[in-house]
Amino acid sequence: MKGKLTLLAVLLLPWLSIVKVDKFVFKRYLPVLTFSSLVIAFISELSKSFTWWKVRKPLFPKLSSDFSFIFGPFFIANF
Repeated sequence: MKGKLTLLAVLLLPWLSIVKVDKFVFKRYLPVLTFSSLVIAFISELSKSFTWWKVRKPLFPKLSSDFSFIFGPFFIANF
């Protein structure tokens, strides 16, 4: 339970800093941010079949990717 709460916090807390980003800048970079995050998510899903790495306690058990990191700090830090 504590691990899921931590992963949920990692997913949601970076989004609190998005209010400081200008609306024009957000709209301008959103397609690139979405594309890069989806590429990383795809690579992370491939890691399961190629056994590159394993996420031990994923936020969503059906997905093998580290969803909380990809769409949390990675997405926001790429602004």
